[in-house]
Amino acid sequence: MSIKKTKGIISLLFLHICLLISLNNYGAEPHPQSHWLQYSSLEEAGWSSDELENIRLEADKIGSASVMAVYKGHVLFAWGDVSRRYKCHSVRKSLLSALIGIYVNRGQIRLDKTIAELGIDDISPLSDEEKESTVGHMLKARSGIFHPAAKETSGIEGSRPERGSHAPGEFFWYNNWGFNVLGIVFEQETGKKIFKDFKDKIADPLGMEDYRIQDQFYQYERSKSRHPAYAFRMSTRDLARFGWMYLQNGRWKGQQIIPADWIKESTTSYSEASPGTGYGYMWWIYPKGGMRQPDRYPVLNTYDKFAAIGTGGQIILVIPEAELVFVHRGDTDFSEGISGPAIWLMAEKVLEAKKRPPKPHPELAPLKAIPFSHPSPPLPEWKEIVLSPETLAKYEGEYKLEPRGSLFIRSLGNALEGWLVGQGEADFFPVSETLFFAKAANIQLTFELDEKGYPVSVVIDYMGKKMRAEKIKE
Repeated sequence: MSIKKTKGIISLLFLHICLLISLNNYGAEPHPQSHWLQYSSLEEAGWSSDELENIRLEADKIGSASVMAVYKGHVLFAWGDVSRRYKCHSVRKSLLSALIGIYVNRGQIRLDKTIAELGIDDISPLSDEEKESTVGHMLKARSGIFHPAAKETSGIEGSRPERGSHAPGEFFWYNNWGFNVLGIVFEQETGKKIFKDFKDKIADPLGMEDYRIQDQFYQYERSKSRHPAYAFRMSTRDLARFGWMYLQNGRWKGQQIIPADWIKESTTSYSEASPGTGYGYMWWIYPKGGMRQPDRYPVLNTYDKFAAIGTGGQIILVIPEAELVFVHRGDTDFSEGISGPAIWLMAEKVLEAKKRPPKPHPELAPLKAIPFSHPSPPLPEWKEIVLSPETLAKYEGEYKLEPRGSLFIRSLGNALEGWLVGQGEADFFPVSETLFFAKAANIQLTFELDEKGYPVSVVIDYMGKKMRAEKIKE
């Protein structure tokens, strides 16, 4: 055989091997590139474009902020502003769970370590029995510690069991105190800061496009607890990467980001939170056949699934067997958000719209989201500055709102804490000597000064609605 002919055969074999590798990689561990790729044709992906369009119109009608689905590692659809950083609310708990898993695997965080061993206490001191609660108990929401907590909803606050009514480990109760303290445990045991480490260990390796450390913040309610909530703001398309990483058992581009054992352990149910709903390590678990309204969710009910869920319509729903991640966001900066049942019904209809297997090698294109008819107003971009303690101290005191109510201000570090009677607490950070903004809500404070530079009143701007409060002279 001639050398020329031999080279030709080798070239053909090489091309054949490359094609096989490409085919295998498509199905083995699909993942987005530096930017998401989207199916050019929903029919090629196996879905009905007409049915998905009807779902999009309904999502637009009910006020969804953004919705996105990932199928086999590529975007099935993207609606609304998928790059906007919305509040995550309680989705934050599943984000922290992922970080904790990395350090449990390294032996730096022990699930059997107790509150007593960790040296943690609170405003109302914990009892000896409460201090026997462990890191594992708090992850499972079985801490037995029913202390008031920052960022509790009124429903949770009103249903809190009495202190000492249940021993650690014996009773499930969705408990923000334990979730918040897990943030303290993480930082204490690892020496890392949550938001920076999330960037280093998860956001950067996954190629998240919108994650910024300056958008994340600690949310205090110091009248309730000394331990803050760790509040995240993240985009829909970045949360979709997080969900897809979990569907891939913690892997991303051949790298194990979260230990596979932790993925399995944290998405296993340890409690029946309600009929058909379990709870893992800060993940909600929904076994197949367990939906409370099977006639309403006939397709969803055929799958095992797990979800990260936050108030106002925040959800990352992971359905491994369907190779689908569904992400929904509500804009709680400017509205109350979207109810849970409406979102679950949307996910059901998405699954019902799948008609056939995808075509081999469907055509892909860069992500292009379809906007909703009600885009959210722009959020102001504040640049925080540092003011002297003396400047901050002059704003302290009571400001009277008409016809009734008071805003109390005190200085803390480089911020002001504002407490509006009957409405809750927030920290305000300086943009100038007289303008302060809240990270927890779309609220600004503008102080009005007298000729000597001391405040006489403050204008409270809440989502464009302005109220003036007069400072009460001491």
